[in-house]
Amino acid sequence: MRIFNEDKTQELNAPDLTAGYLKEDNLLIAHHDAVEGKTDTENAASLQAQGISVEQVNGTWYRVVAQYPNGGKDLKRIYATEAKEAYDETEKIYVYIPYTAEELSVISAKNTIAKAKAYLSKTDYIVLKIAEAQSEGDEETVISLRTEYAQQLEKRKKARAAVNASEQTVMTLEGEHADD
Repeated sequence: MRIFNEDKTQELNAPDLTAGYLKEDNLLIAHHDAVEGKTDTENAASLQAQGISVEQVNGTWYRVVAQYPNGGKDLKRIYATEAKEAYDETEKIYVYIPYTAEELSVISAKNTIAKAKAYLSKTDYIVLKIAEAQSEGDEETVISLRTEYAQQLEKRKKARAAVNASEQTVMTLEGEHADD
């Protein structure tokens, strides 16, 4: 499907899906007015009123397409027309909707949460080693592990703080729009 901007005036080739999203919609191609149904006789009379030559042969109406010097004629049959309701011809499209500043903030906060939680999950083994040494009363190993993994433990503190702050941001921003 083709992709258009919000007001459907410009087709987009490669919209930035990190800055907006696609929504299904319809594009008006043409409006078709209602058509009144007419019999073949009414259609023949209408053509005749426009100065077009028509003939009836064995009860069937024909339009004279060509006449020849020898008296021959090419005829095209005139048919009745069915009544048709008015309708719109449309094409299914996507409309690109840019994210609002608040939506971008929520997305950014959720990305921060995901990255921080992934790091915490990846380094959980460090905390488990320290906890195991503590449960065994092995203070020397606890001190050794805390020294060995000091950088990761500090990074874990920052990751937990980032998760807490980002979750608060998400709750605040999504809470503002809870009634929308």
